[in-house]
Amino acid sequence: TIDANGHWVFIANSAFNQLNVGDRVEETFTVTSVDGTPSTIKVTINGTNDAATVSSTTVAVDETDSAITTSGTLTSTDIDNPDNAFTPDSITGTNGDLTIDANGHWVFTANSAFNQLNVGDKVEETFTVTSVDGTPSTIKVTINGTNDAATVSSATVAVDETDTAITTSGTLTSTDVDNPDNTFAPASITGTHGGLTIDANGHWIFTANSAFNQLNVGDKVEETFTIASVDGTQSTIKVVINGTNDAATVSSATVSIDETDKPVTTSGTLTSTDVDNPDNAFTPDSITGTHGDLTIDANGHWIFTANSAFNQLNVGDKVEETFTVTSVDGTPSTIKVTINGTNDAATVSSAKVTVDEADKATTTSGTLISTD
Repeated sequence: TIDANGHWVFIANSAFNQLNVGDRVEETFTVTSVDGTPSTIKVTINGTNDAATVSSTTVAVDETDSAITTSGTLTSTDIDNPDNAFTPDSITGTNGDLTIDANGHWVFTANSAFNQLNVGDKVEETFTVTSVDGTPSTIKVTINGTNDAATVSSATVAVDETDTAITTSGTLTSTDVDNPDNTFAPASITGTHGGLTIDANGHWIFTANSAFNQLNVGDKVEETFTIASVDGTQSTIKVVINGTNDAATVSSATVSIDETDKPVTTSGTLTSTDVDNPDNAFTPDSITGTHGDLTIDANGHWIFTANSAFNQLNVGDKVEETFTVTSVDGTPSTIKVTINGTNDAATVSSAKVTVDEADKATTTSGTLISTD
C-alpha cells in the first residue's frame, strides 16, 4: 500500500522459510505520482538458514566383561533442508569413540570394559553432532558400573582325628576388578561337626566339636562351609576328618604255676577297651613257644599248655615264657607264664634182712637205691 504522501508498506504473504541461504524471491510494484507519472518499488526476500529441530539422546548402559557398544538414530526437521540429514562425523572421546552418518545413525564404542566400575560408579561422555545445516545436538552416553564377580579360591582340607578336637586353618584368595583383592565378608559359621570363622583377609579357622575318636580307619566325616568375598561371590571350604586307629587299652597277664607230674595247663581272659572298635575284641591266634603253646580266641580267652612236665625243675628253678597277642585293632599285649620247680619225691628202694643170732653180735649190710 502507498498513501498520498508516498509512504508505502509491503507485507509478504508467507514467511518464506523454505528459502535457504542464496535463495530469494523478488517482486516489483508500480506506483504513480498524483499527475500519473509511474515509478516502481522492488522488494527482494532473501533466504536464511532456519535452524533445524534436531533430537538429542541420553543413553545409559551397564559395563560388561568387554568394551560395550551402543547405538541409535537422531532425527531432524528442517524447513530449508531435507529432514533427517546430518553431517557425518567420527569423534574420539575420553571413554570411547562415536560415529554418526548422514542419516543420523550413530554408534558408540567404549575404549575399555570399565570393569573397575563398581555398583554406583559411572562414567559419562557427551558428544556434539550437527544436522546438515549446522544445528548442534548432543548424544550423552553413561556407562554404569556393575558387580563383576570375583575369582575366589576354594579349599579342601583332610585331617586325621586325634585324641582331642582338631583345629585346621588356611587362607583363601580373591581377585576382583572392582573391589580390592583378597577381601572377604567376615563370618562365623556353626556346622554339624564344628565351627568355622573367616576374617576380612580370607584367613579361616575350623575347630571340630569333638575328638571323633569313634572314627576308625576308613571312616570319615565331611563338612562344607560356604563363604563369600566382599562382593558376594561365593566359595567353599570343605573339611574332611579321617578316622585313625586309636590304640586300645588292653590288659596283660602274668601267671605263675608249679610243675606237676604232667604238662601243666593254665588259662585266663584278657580285656580291652577301644573307642573305635568293640570292647574285648582280639585277634585269634595260636602260638608255639619254647616251653609250650598258647591259644587266644576272639573274646580274649587264652589257654597255655606246657610241652612237658618239667619234673627236672627243683625248688627254686623255673622256666618263663612271654607270648605277645593283639586286640582286634592291633594293639599288642603280653601273657607271661612262669613254671616253677617243686620237690618231686624220690623213688627209694627198701631192704629186708634176716640173720641168725650167734655167740657174738652179728653184722649184716646192703645198699639202697633212689631215683629222683
